[in-house]
Amino acid sequence: MEMNNHNTNIVIKKTRGRQKIQMKMIEKETDRMVTFSKRRAGIYKKLSEFVTLTGSEVGFLVFSVAGKPFSYGDPSFEDIALRYLGHLHEPQIPLNQGMYRQARIQELLCTHKNLRELMEEEEKKKKNLRGKLERKPMNNWWKKGVGEVEVEELSDLEAAYSDVLMKVENRRMEVIGLTNNINTNGIVGASSSTGFAPS
Repeated sequence: MEMNNHNTNIVIKKTRGRQKIQMKMIEKETDRMVTFSKRRAGIYKKLSEFVTLTGSEVGFLVFSVAGKPFSYGDPSFEDIALRYLGHLHEPQIPLNQGMYRQARIQELLCTHKNLRELMEEEEKKKKNLRGKLERKPMNNWWKKGVGEVEVEELSDLEAAYSDVLMKVENRRMEVIGLTNNINTNGIVGASSSTGFAPS
């Protein structure tokens, strides 16, 4: 806002303008989190510019007050950290972003190929198990004749037949016992309706 007072120009500012910030911890928690987020974004931008201008490889790690880690790396933070810790050898030629992306794509393609192979292997196992279950004589064994059963399945079929015969015999004995019990109690007209003749 400008005012003219007798040939002098006085300029009055409406805002406080750019002021020097006192370096101390910000008291208000929400302001502190906002400042952390903005400053972190600013540092990422400066690091990106630094990498572009110098061709350097950069790794940056910061933890928030809540303990959450934030990292920036070019080509990647993991590569920089491993190089720093001595797990990776110095590259013979400097990595640029294109080379890193190409290496990462190759790594992902290899992982994809391995996962597809595992899926195909599991699918084969599934089909094999399904085939075994369908061939097992316990599934609809009564519909098969002895000539239709594989040699290795004969013992399973024999066990299944024996089990059924035992159950039929037990039921027959229960019915005979029940019929005999009824006849001995003097109830007239009681008879077995199972169709089995007593042995």
